[in-house]
Amino acid sequence: MSKFSFGLLGQFETILPDEIPLSPEEYLKGVNREDLLRVGTSLIRHNPNNSPLRNWQDLLHMWFRKGNEAFKSYVWHKSKQLSIQHGAPISFLYPPAGLRFFEFAYNLPESEVLLDELQSEINLFKAYLYFISDVTKKETVHEAYIEEIPIDHRPALILLHQQFPNSEFINVNIYDVFICQMTKAYRLFEFMEGRPEADSLLKAFYQQFGLDNWKDYFKYLLPLVFAETKKMDAAWTDISVPQNERFEQNCFFLDALSLKEMDEELNADFKLLRGNPLYKKGQGLYSIIYPLFLVEKLFKGLFFHFKSLYDLMPEKTIASWNTFYTKHFAESYLLYNLFEYIYEKRSYLRLTGDQMDASLAKKGGIDYYIRSGKHLMLFESKSVFINADIKQGGDLQKLQEALKSKFYFELKPDGKTKPKAVRQLVRNVARVLRLENPFDINYKPNNIIIYPVIVVHDSTFNSPGLNYLIDIWFAEELKTLEREGLDVSRVRKICILNVDSLILYSDYLRLKKMTLVELVDRYLAAREFNQHRQFRDSDHLRSAYGKTLLPFSVFIDEFTDVGFKKVPNTYWQSIISKYIPEE
Repeated sequence: MSKFSFGLLGQFETILPDEIPLSPEEYLKGVNREDLLRVGTSLIRHNPNNSPLRNWQDLLHMWFRKGNEAFKSYVWHKSKQLSIQHGAPISFLYPPAGLRFFEFAYNLPESEVLLDELQSEINLFKAYLYFISDVTKKETVHEAYIEEIPIDHRPALILLHQQFPNSEFINVNIYDVFICQMTKAYRLFEFMEGRPEADSLLKAFYQQFGLDNWKDYFKYLLPLVFAETKKMDAAWTDISVPQNERFEQNCFFLDALSLKEMDEELNADFKLLRGNPLYKKGQGLYSIIYPLFLVEKLFKGLFFHFKSLYDLMPEKTIASWNTFYTKHFAESYLLYNLFEYIYEKRSYLRLTGDQMDASLAKKGGIDYYIRSGKHLMLFESKSVFINADIKQGGDLQKLQEALKSKFYFELKPDGKTKPKAVRQLVRNVARVLRLENPFDINYKPNNIIIYPVIVVHDSTFNSPGLNYLIDIWFAEELKTLEREGLDVSRVRKICILNVDSLILYSDYLRLKKMTLVELVDRYLAAREFNQHRQFRDSDHLRSAYGKTLLPFSVFIDEFTDVGFKKVPNTYWQSIISKYIPEE
């Protein structure tokens, strides 16, 4: 059984231990293709944290009709037995397995000989169990590698290995995702419209989707999102294009978002489904595959759309799309804009990376600097991605190496290393303690409290255990400063902060309900495990330890009881209100 934040997953080998699984082709051969796709979309849509079907009893009642009592009874008995054995409820809901199921089903040709409905029902269930097992088997860390990990690090790193590939599908609030995607999409278009070198790229984008301008992008896409959010509890959502004067234009846009064909091999990170969250059922009739991918299409999909268009352009007016996006937009426009909004009424000392570099003899400052009295926050922005093959590959060692190259240091072909966020922050901690920053010398080094923060721009990094791993690297680097005679006792541990949390809590922080320093202090305290606490049993102990590994994005919602919903949300409402049609 595989353990997740929402319980234990039933797998083929635990529910049907006496049966050798067939291939998915054999199970699904003869099942009506439309039924396959409907089952696939239904399995994907159910959030394992709050769906009424997260309870295995309710799912089995829903799945099996009268006539399949014998098979249902057997599965019921095994599920109950496993729940008692593990002292935790069994669940069959796991969106990544549903996505794999849909990908596979979409590739299958229509069968000439159809199975009867009762056998189809059983075969569909077995095929789904097959994909649960196929996805979760990659979460097992090889015993030989576990032995190489220091024993006190093992629980955190194993949890990271298990949840990193799929945490974005599990701990998600679709409404929060919508707010952040809308805000970032607006900022990206606003940014590109103000940059002449982006004109040709914008025009290529308009042509691809049949748009007159970027505001039309929201005009076409938002009705789909609203149609979905109004039917969140439905098993699937179909979109029927009205037969009016805009019929052909609407279909052209939806066709551009629709899945055409799949690769022969299942995609490592659902790239095709992310880029094409609809499938076309007929002329003017479409079905939404996965609500999360549709909502993420608002912004996250734009990066990949513009990247593919950029790669096809014969003449490049932008030197590098990655640099244009990560450095100039994500860091210098989106993040700076957020900090300006949050802190514009404060007397804090605030400097951007460009402002700091202008005053330094040797560049290498961090991306943002905020000091209020003795509290100093150093921000390093990282708009990075982990290769899909590594993310979904099930190899903890390769995952750690990939994360190290993104957040610690990159080993170059010539053997030299390029510092990343951890070393960049440590280098700037040293500058602060040595009073080497000419832009800020009005403090006492033996009194300053330093808060190093890594700002990430992708939900993949909202994973339990990631902050723990980066803490290990950061602690090693601080030892170097200690050997150089610097007092690092007032340097706090690194906090990984998702830019989405800044968007959602922008007004909460602006109104100073709590300062970011106070929230980070509370978060760092929550990450400390009290070994002397009395625990009821081993499950209670594991649960308490697991809470110390939560990402900041989860902690802040729990700690403030979703405090951002209790203040006027001026920042993102001023953006969203421009595109939400009046009822």
